[in-house]
Amino acid sequence: MINTEKIQIGNKTYNNLTNWDKFRISLRLLKPSSIGDRVWLDEDANGIQDAGEKGVEGVTVKLLDKDGSPAKDFNGNLVQDQVTDANGNYKF
Repeated sequence: MINTEKIQIGNKTYNNLTNWDKFRISLRLLKPSSIGDRVWLDEDANGIQDAGEKGVEGVTVKLLDKDGSPAKDFNGNLVQDQVTDANGNYKF
């Protein structure tokens, strides 16, 4: 039996839980993760990062969801754009 006024899970709050007989919570633990790659000058236009092809600095990279809208993180915050470093690398 839960004997509390509220439970907060992530950014969602469940209120008025006093005297509930059952309250099932399914949790999925997520490992922290990141995504990134490299923007490079594809000198031979083969789509493969060949040895010697230089990274491109200063490119703004946007992370979008499947609908083409700006992606949000686990807490619902917009994921910030990233700018490639001197070697063309970026990471979200």
